[in-house]
Amino acid sequence: MIVYDPLYGRFEVPQAARVIVQTPEFRRLSQIRLLNTISPTLATLGEVRRYSHTLGVVYLETLWEKHTRPKFSRRELDAFQASIILHDIGTPPFGHLFEYILRERTGWNHEAVIVDVLRGQHAPENTAHQFFAARTLKIIKILEKSRIDRDVILGILTNRHPLSQLILGRLDFDNVDNVARMAWALGLPGGADVARSLSLELGVTNDGRLACAQESRQRVLDWMDMRRRVYEVIVFDPQTVAAQAVLTKALWRALEDGLLGVDDWSLTDEELLARLQESSATKDLVNQQYLGILPSHVFTMQITKSVEELGFGDRHELMREVESQALKAGVTRPVAYVFQDRGTFEKSVEFIDTEDGQSWSIGTTSHSTVVYLFSQSQTPTRPIQLSQLVNAITNTIQIHDADIVRLLHKTQAEGVGEQARLSF
Repeated sequence: MIVYDPLYGRFEVPQAARVIVQTPEFRRLSQIRLLNTISPTLATLGEVRRYSHTLGVVYLETLWEKHTRPKFSRRELDAFQASIILHDIGTPPFGHLFEYILRERTGWNHEAVIVDVLRGQHAPENTAHQFFAARTLKIIKILEKSRIDRDVILGILTNRHPLSQLILGRLDFDNVDNVARMAWALGLPGGADVARSLSLELGVTNDGRLACAQESRQRVLDWMDMRRRVYEVIVFDPQTVAAQAVLTKALWRALEDGLLGVDDWSLTDEELLARLQESSATKDLVNQQYLGILPSHVFTMQITKSVEELGFGDRHELMREVESQALKAGVTRPVAYVFQDRGTFEKSVEFIDTEDGQSWSIGTTSHSTVVYLFSQSQTPTRPIQLSQLVNAITNTIQIHDADIVRLLHKTQAEGVGEQARLSF
């Protein structure tokens, strides 16, 4: 099976993986976006799918195998390739956007779903439950027929095998390709070279610790720099976040009304939108705003504290408070959104040096909350209203100037999409 990829070019999918990539469990990822939303401004990235991303991870693993000759049996390496293909199959529609809401409401997570799928327990009905494109579960029979060890796969995907670090670690083949692929889609150069060179340097110790020669430090820094630049675009692009805010609002309503439930994680992006369009409570949000004219950007505030440190039980509670204060300040039909940065912009990674066996680390883990406010009215908010609003919100959530990393807004004097620091 030959794949033609815009990032890495032409490559061959290894034999052990070929039958798995054609299962309904994996093919579903061709209709799950890598970015958690449709975006008018990050249009290419908004159309990249997790299917192609996962194939990219497989490619990096095959390079790593050829270059490093890892000291694992062929049985373990075949199971590792299968684990790479399967590690994202529990991703719900629109990825983390829906997953975070399900986790906040029910404690659901996609890692546990993968284990259930491999055991044929992913649906309340039975193992014949349709998974994608009216096709029933195939992976269990495929693994048995191909003699790929399901127990080793489960060990890898539940972090009980040394190879787990190269697919579930703080720096692994998955997030190496993820960053490189997003950089490509955003027009940032060098992603493929960074991904290839760094992947060849990664390894694991016998006791399951991430390994990398300290002399490869610059390659790690290059990847971290690219990662930072990617997320600076994604997290602070007003139109992309506005789309996430509207879709989040629609998803919360659908869950509260019983239109959606936890078992709907297996829908595709388009199937989820169709479900939301069936209800009068969410139809207009999807058709007129999410797929129509997005809310206008009022401000973005990045704070050094977590949602819990700000005194709120969850993101939804903080969003409601921001919308309440916005209404009092005269913002028309406000829509708030909250993003929690837990190592998004910066992350620390610890390695075992492959030369001398000593531990070394690099980077620090970023920690902040980003609060966004949009208005469903296209009439700009007056500057005096904005100043009053920001003061009201900072007083309500009890933060000081020192807690604010950045405060961005758009004024009439600036071009569309321009941002500037808010001054009083």
